[in-house]
Amino acid sequence: TKHLITSPRVRVSGDRALSEAHANILSRAPINGQEFDFEAWVRFFDFFEKREGAWKIHRRTAIYEKDRMDPVVPGSVPADFFTSVDMTGFPPSCKFMCFRHIKQGRGVAENIVGVYSEAERALKEEGEAWLKNISDSPAPQDSGWPVEGKG
Repeated sequence: TKHLITSPRVRVSGDRALSEAHANILSRAPINGQEFDFEAWVRFFDFFEKREGAWKIHRRTAIYEKDRMDPVVPGSVPADFFTSVDMTGFPPSCKFMCFRHIKQGRGVAENIVGVYSEAERALKEEGEAWLKNISDSPAPQDSGWPVEGKG
């Protein structure tokens, strides 16, 4: 797996910062004997804290924008290949990643953050409150969804 990450946009307030960086995640993997190239477009939305003089990522959330899955050998995939998994419940922004996880025996998280979703709006609102250090704003909790390629 390869992550191509752009330069981030960072906003700093005291010992806290928010960062957003676009990324393309590229990988090749077999599914049922077929080789596929996968590509996902995401934005990493990061909460940073400065502790003991060092900036560290407090929390990273991937906001999924779109993805694709291409056979390495065009025309080699059986016509019924995708019928084995019902993809209608998957977020449109990462349906092929979800398909791949199911086919590889991995689960699909329920709290995926997709582009233009209510979850994205809430994440950004939480980030703004956290950056301003509003006293009733709790420390951000991990989204529970691993960054692609980890966990």
